Amino acid sequence: MEVIKRTYFLLLSLLVFVNASYSQIRITLPLNRAVYQRGTNHRSTITVAGSYDQRIDKVEARFIPVSDGQGTFQDWVTVQQNPTAGNFSGVVSVLEGWYTMEVRASWQITLSEMYQGWTG
Repeated sequence: MEVIKRTYFLLLSLLVFVNASYSQIRITLPLNRAVYQRGTNHRSTITVAGSYDQRIDKVEARFIPVSDGQGTFQDWVTVQQNPTAGNFSGVVSVLEGWYTMEVRASWQITLSEMYQGWTG
């Protein structure tokens, strides 16, 4: 009986580890180091798109300047509310600059995944 308990605990621990190390958000847009044309208002419209594997009801993005003087910090904005079918997509208006984008997904206000990527 003790061997079964140990085996069960080991398998459960392995499943938790594998699930925690597997990224549930994948970003398809924007591409890394993509350059966007800005308008006369010094803003660009960035499409943020990707896919997800777990239950979520909100996807948000923020843009952090790569270095001082390279843009204006933009806090979390909603990319899509209630995405369906494992995909999300939305547009965000960003002031001119060079940024790192972070994307996070949540389910009922609880953060479920965060992704840091795109620099452009």
